Amino acid sequence: MTDSQIASGPKSPQRYRLPGIEREGIAQLSLLETALWPLQGGKLAGSTFESAYGFWEEGEQQTAAVRVFAPQGLQSMDEYVLWGLMGISLSRPVPDATLLATPYWLIKQLGMALGGFQYEQLRASLERLALAAYQNTGFYNPVSQQHERVTLHFFSSYLPTKGKSGEVATDRAWRIEWDRHFFEMCRATGGTLLFDLDLYRQLSPAARRLFLKLKDRFWRSKRVFLNVEDLTIQGLGFSAERPLKKRKYDLAHCIRELLDHQVIELGQ
Repeated sequence: MTDSQIASGPKSPQRYRLPGIEREGIAQLSLLETALWPLQGGKLAGSTFESAYGFWEEGEQQTAAVRVFAPQGLQSMDEYVLWGLMGISLSRPVPDATLLATPYWLIKQLGMALGGFQYEQLRASLERLALAAYQNTGFYNPVSQQHERVTLHFFSSYLPTKGKSGEVATDRAWRIEWDRHFFEMCRATGGTLLFDLDLYRQLSPAARRLFLKLKDRFWRSKRVFLNVEDLTIQGLGFSAERPLKKRKYDLAHCIRELLDHQVIELGQ
């Protein structure tokens, strides 16, 4: 069976795509409210990262508490893999919660460089993400169109064992089974954000998060106001122990990155 046969299904009308974009990333909007993991990556002492954000419901300000449990920790590339794979799954002629393909095809679709290290890197990322559990006490569910207490996993992974040489088997299909509820929330109208995955890959981890945050906010409104304290800690994942002055410097560096890539421009 070829990679194209593995990765395709029955034909149906193509959904909307971003014009001129070769590879799309698709991010779930409620997950973008806070960083999934501290910016430095790696394991935490308690394996749980906690954050929060405010939202309005029935005219009252509410607070959503977010907890991400990841026994192996998370790395900065994991978000790229998560949103890239979701883009692949939802961009198929018939979106399917099962993604079955060889690692060679996945890496090509993700726009990553090919090589033995990249296969191992992708495998490790999938296993970290498969272990992670996400909990949010004020998650906006686009399917029910209500805020809910949500606990979910992103997906389950079924990967071939390594060969006798210890190398990743690149000619055997890898299977990713998206969590059904998470997948449906990502399919729902108004539940996700489409973006240029190749541009996203060129940015630093903090600038990536700022890119998606601004894209989400400016899609909702022409004027956006963000609290620097909240944005740098809860939104971008900088350490709260880092002084505000230094976090402002880091934020300015992210803004310069986005300016250099013509994502944003300075006002008059």
